[in-house]
Amino acid sequence: FASYSQLLGDLVDEVIARDYPGLFEKFKTVRKRFSQGWFTLREALFSGELPPDLTEREYEVAKLAAEGLRNSEIAEKLVITESTVRAHLRAIFQKLQIDRRARLAEKLEIK
Repeated sequence: FASYSQLLGDLVDEVIARDYPGLFEKFKTVRKRFSQGWFTLREALFSGELPPDLTEREYEVAKLAAEGLRNSEIAEKLVITESTVRAHLRAIFQKLQIDRRARLAEKLEIK
């Protein structure tokens, strides 16, 4: 199944690149960002790092904020708007009962 999946993926990439070159570059960027976020989230879930009160997306936002990224950088990395980042941060602060970004790393136990 994995080999068929890879072949199909390659074929889809080839068709999109040929017929929609601008779209293909955007697609590659989104796919790369999604896969990076997914692997980070998967590691967190399996290692028990994900606080049970946070959604998957809130955890992604919280982790990036704890690493020191600005709202605009988080928005770009996750392909969301800055207002969505702010909304997630408000929910995160409320759920984790904190009032500053500086406490995120401590609450998420990020070294």
